[in-house]
Amino acid sequence: MLIGLDFDNTLACYDNVFSDVAKKQGLVANHWEGNKTDLKNELISFNNGAHIWQTIQGQVYGPSMHKAILFPGVSRFLLRCKLQGHKIFIVSHKTKYGHFDSTKTPLREAATNWMENQGFFNEKIFCLSKENVFFEDTRQEKVERIKNLNIDVFIDDLEEVFAEENFPNIKKILFTKTPKYNYHDTACNNWTAIAISCIGEITSKEIKYIASSILNSSVKGLDIIQSGGNSRLYELS
Repeated sequence: MLIGLDFDNTLACYDNVFSDVAKKQGLVANHWEGNKTDLKNELISFNNGAHIWQTIQGQVYGPSMHKAILFPGVSRFLLRCKLQGHKIFIVSHKTKYGHFDSTKTPLREAATNWMENQGFFNEKIFCLSKENVFFEDTRQEKVERIKNLNIDVFIDDLEEVFAEENFPNIKKILFTKTPKYNYHDTACNNWTAIAISCIGEITSKEIKYIASSILNSSVKGLDIIQSGGNSRLYELS
């Protein structure tokens, strides 16, 4: 299966980065708490709010890119895709430079370096190919790239991408807590749910593989010692 992934706010989580930058610039109080969407709603309400928000984005996606983290569950998803033999493409709408970024940090280079540091291109970890990472100048060009790659499923946090007129007739998984429209096939608020929708329930073989990757040693035995709801506790041997 050919699986397409968005990058910003789908793989890379910036929630803490956005709030840190805003606090350092005195835009919100030091005790302020919230995610990226909460902060955007807060700043947009200011005078000249759109400009302020774009400036913050330029800082976060540029010189502060290294502070981003992987969303919980992404590592497990990528390892499972590797084990199952799926081909991963990353297609992102990302300009070369950020809005009003005085440092002129190359955004695409910053994102690629971050992926490198996270093990995306390491054969012993996620084993993605740099040749399968695409940055596009516009949303329309992103959609055209997805279409030309003949991807089977695409995962994105912005439903506006799926709403584009030329978006291909493929499975569309929306990563969000609050879907607003109906341009998606499935909406998931976490990567565990995304994985189930995209590549199925995790198997014992995959759990052993992931555990072996983390522990850097062979795992032969796997026994469930506690189970409840959506969680399970295993004993490895």
